[in-house]
Amino acid sequence: MGAIEHMPALAVTRIGKYFRITVPREVRRLLGLKENDVIEWLLEDGRIIIRKKGEKQVKCPFCGYEADVSVFKLLREPWKFRFYTVKMLECPRCHKVFNYYHGVSPRSGKVSEFVARVKPRKK
Repeated sequence: MGAIEHMPALAVTRIGKYFRITVPREVRRLLGLKENDVIEWLLEDGRIIIRKKGEKQVKCPFCGYEADVSVFKLLREPWKFRFYTVKMLECPRCHKVFNYYHGVSPRSGKVSEFVARVKPRKK
């Protein structure tokens, strides 16, 4: 594992009985956490990342990488297609391009979302 950069501590907590911790006020405020929110713990490039689990998890149709929609690179401005808002995204892992469709069905009122592969352009 590579060298870990040391930064000043944002907050300090103690691990309690049953290995429980209290999320410090400063961290709750920065992450916008409320009671019953879910946080996820990730290990990326030798760093532990704690973040609020987003509602909109997107899965790359090519490599299966799954993360919050904000993790994917937005390649152009979103556009409307019927009742969907469409975002053209690039996967940070495999760098392939796909469209993410998200909207509320006018008939059922239910949230509908899906991804579709984008064919590579011919050179």
